[in-house]
Formats: sequence, structure tokens, C-alpha cells
Amino acid sequence: MKSTSRHTKTVKHAVLFLGISMALSHTLLAEEASKDTTKPESFKHKMHTLKAIDTVGVRVHTGTFENTLTIGDKFLGNTQASNIRDITQADSSLEVGGGSQIASKLYIRGLEEQMLNVSVDGITQGGNAFHHQGSINLNPAIIKSITIQKGYASPESGPGALVGSMKVETKNAFDMLRGSKKKYGAILDLGAFSNFGLDGSAAVYGILGKDANSFLGKTGVMVYYSKQYMPYYRAGSTIYGRSDFVKPSDRNEKVQSSKNNSDNVVAKITTELNEANSLEFTYNFMTSNTITPFAANVFIPTENPLYNNDLFNNQGSFKYEYNTEKFKANWNTYYSQKKLFLYPLAGDDSDPSTVVSSSSPEAMEEAKDHDDEVRPLNIAVQTAGSDLVFTNTFGKNDSLFKYGLNYQLIYQSLRNDFRTDPHGHTVEEAAGFTNRGREYANIIGGFVSLDYHLLDSLSFQAGSRYDFYNYVDKFNQVHNTNNISPSVALVYTPIDPLDIKLSYAFSMRGAKPTDASLLYSVDANIDKNLKSEQAQNTELDINYQSDHFNLRGSLYYQTIHNFINSYFNTDPEDEHAFLKTNMPGYVEILGYEVAGKVMYGGFSASLGASQQFPFYKGVYGITDSFELGAFTGATLTLNLNYDIKDWGLSFGWLSRVVLTTGEFSAYNLYFNTTENYQKFGYDTHNLYINYTPPKHDNLTLRLAFTNIINRLYINPASPRKEVFANPKDSDEASYPIYEPGFNAKFSISYKI
Repeated sequence: MKSTSRHTKTVKHAVLFLGISMALSHTLLAEEASKDTTKPESFKHKMHTLKAIDTVGVRVHTGTFENTLTIGDKFLGNTQASNIRDITQADSSLEVGGGSQIASKLYIRGLEEQMLNVSVDGITQGGNAFHHQGSINLNPAIIKSITIQKGYASPESGPGALVGSMKVETKNAFDMLRGSKKKYGAILDLGAFSNFGLDGSAAVYGILGKDANSFLGKTGVMVYYSKQYMPYYRAGSTIYGRSDFVKPSDRNEKVQSSKNNSDNVVAKITTELNEANSLEFTYNFMTSNTITPFAANVFIPTENPLYNNDLFNNQGSFKYEYNTEKFKANWNTYYSQKKLFLYPLAGDDSDPSTVVSSSSPEAMEEAKDHDDEVRPLNIAVQTAGSDLVFTNTFGKNDSLFKYGLNYQLIYQSLRNDFRTDPHGHTVEEAAGFTNRGREYANIIGGFVSLDYHLLDSLSFQAGSRYDFYNYVDKFNQVHNTNNISPSVALVYTPIDPLDIKLSYAFSMRGAKPTDASLLYSVDANIDKNLKSEQAQNTELDINYQSDHFNLRGSLYYQTIHNFINSYFNTDPEDEHAFLKTNMPGYVEILGYEVAGKVMYGGFSASLGASQQFPFYKGVYGITDSFELGAFTGATLTLNLNYDIKDWGLSFGWLSRVVLTTGEFSAYNLYFNTTENYQKFGYDTHNLYINYTPPKHDNLTLRLAFTNIINRLYINPASPRKEVFANPKDSDEASYPIYEPGFNAKFSISYKI
């Protein structure tokens, strides 16, 4: 076992390397976004005050945060992205763990998605139904762009953006018809993949009205439907590095929890009433069915019942925008309802087709008395809110002043029977509590921000949020928390292609509902004096961009105080005796990102690397913690692309390598102790081929080969030491699920 001091030296060497290497940052995907998010001609007059976020090949000095990554629809289409893992695979600072699709969680710089403010079409994805499952459910085929802010978020991102934000925008009718003279159209996509399943989608769209000055304005209508059916996938066969963390018998086996059967419907109505006013209504319905272990991303060999998971998600938003040359107003109102049904199953665990429901009245009553994870659950998470944002543009350099208000309601409840009175082994503080099986929070906030150009070569950014959280927990305890979240940054441009930015941000997040699955348990106690969580991020960003060469990167130091841990264990003899409380120590994270790209003609090549070094109570390394993070070894990415435009052909190659960490003594936040820890790495390599006949550009054929070397691996961002892996047990007490092996994907797309 390596000592803590030895790992501290490793951290220092990494920092020294960064200082010598210069430049630091995230993978460059935004060129697709800059090409593919153009609005139709009727909207172009409204775009002149907007500024590019992170475009490649174009100098970036826009007053936006350099920690911002934008992923465009061209990349998603060319790679046949079908899930959150495919979407984020080209950026070294993003990782998706979990194995099965329903369990997939996004980690940004090692921190879990629950630490972010995530929105889809302005709908904040607040709350969390089940800690073993991810909360970001996306269909990449309809996505226009994804904007990710790492480390900290701009004030207008809304409440809850403790360490960053993720904003997803889907396409509307104008996006579907861009570049076309038609007023209507349709598109059909059909695909199949060898490991294993089918998917397809269809959309119809059209534009009503002649121009923005007609009676009802110019209106775009779109309806979209997609289907994916995966009865299973198989694990790989070849092993990266050491082989003692996987069982040879598992090679090329069907992964038990890999079934996915999902449907997605999106409807959008977009209206430009006149040159200044526009409206948009969005409705989205998504459903997903899977069969997994109760711990959807972890196998527990000693007690491993299968569960049927039915997830239903309804959400809608209404947006109004007023836009003139110097002033802009946006009003967004939304509602989201997520329902999750978990039913225990009985049968042959190795063959999901044999399982049958064990949710008989007798079994359900016995489960109620036992009050643990062998019982059915009917969970509902509802979110509603409204955001009002104003933007003033002033000065010859188009400086920006933004301000606005936010409101959000999060309501979580159990809709099946549950135990209300404490067990005899409940911690003493729980005596007399009655579990209501529901929680809610009201969040009220506001913000101001300024992006001011002091000189042509110097820009000053400053802003702050104020948020008040009113949280009423399942025991009817009231938690009122509030704080401010200020940030400041300087962007210096000594020469035209070079930007240097130094920034500091303090972020606050109050106490709120988190894991709704814990509502059933009276043993999961809640501290009556919860304090707000606080994060600080100090970051240096360097960005050099020329016509044929880009280099950029980040070096950052981050702290998280008062982390609210819902799974802190108060009794090592009872793995279910949780306490939701602020952790006494604070988390420190030192990290870096570096990426470079060369471009010539139709060829481009990019190389990226990143790593995070976490500390808690002065101890290097933190074992995986739900709602906090999962840290891995250094990550390297290589992305090669070659376009032959005259032939309509494009080729892409994407490699991702995650290095194995050394063995060290890491801190376990569940049991307040240190334990031996190691994360095994992996490597995957993908090839993409796309063909659009020059004379028939309404037809596109796509072919993808992923995990070409058929790697058998466990994503290190999946929990290796999760809450049920008590230190008194061996490492085999639980282990994460294998990722997919080799997969050949083919799709055909036809536009009318």
C-alpha cells in the first residue's frame, strides 16, 4: 500500500508538469455546435446580440466562462449517440458510470450530476428518485446543443448549481428546416446494433404563416417520436491491465441488468409574433422499462434480487422572449413529474426472461414490516418553477448587465404503503418521529451579473446569487437555509489569439429533498439542524486559438464545505442506519484539464487529458459517495476526423483511456474511516463512418464500431465502495456492473 505522502508528491509532480506544459482545458467539441445551431432566416435579426460560447477555430473572447463546453448535434449524429455515455465520451473531464442505462450517472470533474443545476428546455431536473439511478434522461437524436459549465456556473444558471451546470436544448421546427426552402418536412431514422437491439425515430414538422408580421406570426410545429429496445448487451472479453478485479467466467456473458425498453415523445410549438416577441411551448414524455438488481449499478452476490423498473417522465415548459438590439427579457415556466415503480421479481437471475413478480399482497405486507430494500416502491418526484431573466447590452464593446428572479418547488412522495413509526434499532434521535413519506422545498432566488470590457484586451466579470431554501422533511422538520453566491473573473487578451482568465467563485446550495427512495425508511434519520452546502472554485484558464492550431486548459482548486451526506452510517453493525447530515470536514479537489487540436483541410486531430486529486480531512482519496462523486485515474482522449466533402464521406476515430490508480488509503464518508482503495482503468476505441450522397443529401448512412477491442471492464466512475460495502466485508461484498463489449451500429436517415 502506498503512503499518503507518496500520493501527495504525485499531486505536486502533476501540478509542476502543468506549470511547465502551460495550457490547460477541456475537449473541443463546439465546432459542431457553432455550425449546427443556426436559426432560420426569420430569427437571424435576433441573434446579433448573442455571443458564441466556445467555438473552435474562431477566437473566443466573449465574456463567457472558459470552463464552458458546448456539444453540438453534428457530433451526436456522426457518432450515433444513443445515451448519456455516448454524448460525453469525447471530453476527458466527463465520465459516465453505472453500467446499465437506467443507472448511468454523469460525473463532471469527478463530481456527480446531483451537484449541478441540470435543465432540459428550461425544465430544471430537480430531485432524485433513487440513488442507484441517474437522473438525466436524454434522447440524443432530438438534441440541438448541450452546454456544460464545469467547476462553477454563471449566476443566471439558477439555484442548486453548486459546482456547475448542464443546459440541454432540443430542436424545434425551424431547426429541422434550416438550410431548406421548404415549409414542412419529415425525417425517419432506423438503426440496429449487434450488442444488441433496435432503435428508430420519426418526426414531422412545418412552418405556418408567412412572416412575423402576420396575424398569428410565424409558427413552427414539430412532433417527434423515438423508440429503443435493448433486450440485453454482452460484456467484453479482453481485459485491460490486471485481471483480478473481474471474473474470467463473465467474459462475453449477457449483463444481467442491461435490458432497456424506452419511448420518447417531444412536441414543440414555436411562434415569432413579430420582430421582438416570440413564444415556445414544449412537451416531453419519456418512459423506460428495465430489469436490474435493486442496487441498479451494483451486484450484491449474497442478496441479489432482481427488480422491474418502470420510469415515467412527463414535463413541459412555456417560454416567452422579448428581444431588441439593447434589451432582452426571457420568462420561462415549467413543470415536471417523474414516477418510478420498483417491483421485486423472482426467477433465474441469469435469465431475466424467466423472472416473475413477487409483489403479492402477502409479500408486500411482509416487505412493509421488514422495511428494507426487498419491498416494492412507488416514487413520485415533481418539480415546478419559473425563471425571469433580463439582459441589457451597452457600450461600444457590447458589455452585458443581467439580472433576474427564480422560483422552484420540489415535491417528493411515496404512493404505496410505508412504515411510519420507528423500529427499535432506530437511532435515539428518531424517537417520537413519524414518517410522513413525503418532502418538499420552496426555493426563491435572484441574481445580478456584469460582463464589462475595461479595455479591448481586458474584460471584467462579476455576479452574485441570493437563494433562500425552505425545506420540510419527511419528519416534518423545517430547515431554512440561505446564502449568497458571488463570483468574479478577469479575462486578459495580450495578443489576438490568446486569452488568459483567472476566476474565483463561491457557491451555495441549501438543504432540499434528495433521494426519494429513502422516504420509505424511518431508519434513515435527518439532522434537525442542516446547514447550507458551500463550494469555492479558484481557476486559471488559458486558451490559444489560431486557424490551424488550438491549445487550451484549466488548473483549478476547489473546496466543498458542509456536504450533506444522506447515507452517513451511525451504526456499523446496521448498514441501514443512515443519517442525513453535514459532514464535519471539507472536501478539497485539485485538478487539471489540457487539450490541443490541429486542423488542416478536412482533417482534424485533438488530444485531451484531465485528472482530479480529492482530499478529505487531509487524507488523499475519497471512496465513492452517492450525491458527491466518484474519482478515477487520469483520463486521456484522442479524436481524429477526416471529411471528404466531394464524396459526402466522413471518418472519425475516438479513443478513451482511463489509467489505473495506485493502491492507497482513502476516506470513506459512509463510515467515517479510511480503507484501502484502488480504481482500475480501461481503454475503449471507436470508429465512425458517415455517408451522405452529394446528389441525394436527404439520405444519410451511418456505421459505427464501438469498443473495437471488445474490452471487458467496469467503469471506475461506478461505485466500487458504495454504502453497502461495509469495511468489515471484503471487496467482493459488492461490485459494479460491466460495460458493453464490442458493438456494431448501423443507421439510415431519410428526410422528406
